[in-house]
Amino acid sequence: GKETWRTNAATVKVIQQALQECGLPAAAVQAIESPDRALVGEMLKMDKYIDMLIPRGGAGLHKLCREQSTIPVITGGIGVCHIFVDETAEIAAALKIIVNAKTQRPSTCNTVETLLVHRNIADTFLPALSKQMA
Repeated sequence: GKETWRTNAATVKVIQQALQECGLPAAAVQAIESPDRALVGEMLKMDKYIDMLIPRGGAGLHKLCREQSTIPVITGGIGVCHIFVDETAEIAAALKIIVNAKTQRPSTCNTVETLLVHRNIADTFLPALSKQMA
C-alpha cells in the first residue's frame, strides 16, 4: 500500500542493482508503484509474462492474490517487520520511531514485531524503551 511505497521502491532498486551486477536482467524483479488494487487484479492474470508473485502487504492483499491469481503466489507472514538500533543511533529518535512503528496502527502489515538492539546500548536503551511503551 501507500504506507510502504518508499521502502518497496528502495528494496526493488537494491535487488535490481544486485541482479545487474551478477549479469542478470534488472527487470526480473519489479514492483507496482501505485496502491491501486485494480492494477494488482490485472497483474494477477499475466501468467504469460510473470512466473511467480510474492505479495507484500496485509491479509486482504494476500487473500486477493490467492483467490484471483492464475500465477503461483507465495504468501508468508503478514509483516514480520524488524528494527535494528545500532550503538550509534540517536536514542530519542530511535525511541520515537519504535513507539510509532508499534502503536500507530498495530493491525497493519508494517507494524514492527522484532526489535534488535546493539548489545553495547541494550542495558540503557531497553529500560528507556520500556518506560516509553508503558
